[in-house]
Amino acid sequence: MAFLGMAIANVYLSELPKIKESEPERLLGFYLRSCRNLLAVGLPLVCSATLILWWGVDYIFGAQWSKVTDYVIYLIPFFLGQFVVAPLSQTLNVIDRQDVQLLWDLIRLLVPNLALVLCFLTGFGDVESLGAYGVSMCLIYVLNIILTVFSINSFVRREQVVA
Repeated sequence: MAFLGMAIANVYLSELPKIKESEPERLLGFYLRSCRNLLAVGLPLVCSATLILWWGVDYIFGAQWSKVTDYVIYLIPFFLGQFVVAPLSQTLNVIDRQDVQLLWDLIRLLVPNLALVLCFLTGFGDVESLGAYGVSMCLIYVLNIILTVFSINSFVRREQVVA
C-alpha cells in the first residue's frame, strides 16, 4: 500500500503545481477526484488485506499471533485514512498554506496521544486503546480533507481577485 500510495503521490504532485499556475479553478475538483479515486482503490485493498490476515494469521504465523487480528480490525480506519490522505498531503504546501499544515500536524500529534492517555487513565485494554487510536486518526484524516478543501477554496477566491 505504501508503494502504491507513493506512486500516486508522485503523479498527483507533478500535476498539482501545473493546475495551480494555469487553471486554479480546477484545483478543488482535482483534489476531490483524487480523494475519491484513492478511497475507491484503498477500501478494497484494506478490506482484502484485513480478510487475508483475519483468516490466515493462524496459518501463517501460528496460533500465538491470533490476537493480531483484533488489532488490525481496530486500525482499519487509520490505514484507510492514511492511504487516502498521505498521497495528497503536499496540497497545503503547494498552495502556500503551511500555517494550516502546521495546525493539522499539531492536531495529529496531540489528539491520538491524548486518546491513548485517556484510555490508559480510564483502564481501557490494549484493543480498545488501539480502537481509540484508529478512530482518532481517521477523524484527523477527515479533518485534513476538510481543511484542505477550505484552503483550496480560499486560494481560488484569492487568485480570482488578483486576476
